[in-house]
Amino acid sequence: MSTKFRPAAALLLLFVYYGAYMAVILLGGLVSDEDHIGVLFLAAAAVVAPLCATYVGLIRYAADEPTGAALGLGRPAWTRIVLAVVAGAALAPIAIELRVLMQQLMPLDALPADIQAEIDAALAQTGSKIAFALAELALIPLAQELLLRGFIQPRLEAVVGRWRALIATAILSMLAAQHPLVMPAALMLSLPLGLLAMAAGTWAAIAARVAVELAPLALALAGRPLPDVDAAAPGHVAPAALAVSAVVAAAAVLGAWRLRPR
Repeated sequence: MSTKFRPAAALLLLFVYYGAYMAVILLGGLVSDEDHIGVLFLAAAAVVAPLCATYVGLIRYAADEPTGAALGLGRPAWTRIVLAVVAGAALAPIAIELRVLMQQLMPLDALPADIQAEIDAALAQTGSKIAFALAELALIPLAQELLLRGFIQPRLEAVVGRWRALIATAILSMLAAQHPLVMPAALMLSLPLGLLAMAAGTWAAIAARVAVELAPLALALAGRPLPDVDAAAPGHVAPAALAVSAVVAAAAVLGAWRLRPR
């Protein structure tokens, strides 16, 4: 028997998210040879945490529903999925610029040389590089969108209304990001992602989020790289590029919204 979903349940799932994240980190600390956590455990934590929270949500609040329906994973509407991909790719430069600005406001000290050397060594291995890239580009976006836009947002919409649910889910997305440098970008992205999920289902939000992660790589391969947020002094995205990105993203989200089923 499913328990009725209330707004407080969204906070409960966020606490489950935090708990699962810390559990993976602690496990990584136990099995690591040194005093610091291997980079792959950090990626694993970001995947496992939202999946655990989603599982708890399904068991507690959607036990009587098929999993696909409970997560909004209906048949993809391909026209709206394409618009979602366009929106996500256009949002990537804005997210990068927000990250750069946050780094300037709150500069972080460089990692100790031994830890940085271990990270570089781990990512130099082909298997580790593939696993980390797969997590960062696909698995983390998939797991987080299933929880936030697939499970939490529609249930909040049912109890507090569409726009309050959109704002509440955006705040939860920011809190789930955990790192202060990433939180503003997570908050900014969650609003168009939430609208895309309302217009075209969870697949659209997943497609847009993956496009956000893939766009910098695609631009780099095309010879038009975005600023490297991991650099000591990253540059800025050109204001004209930011303006074009905002217009394209808004047009794509609006197009998907107008194509939504009535």
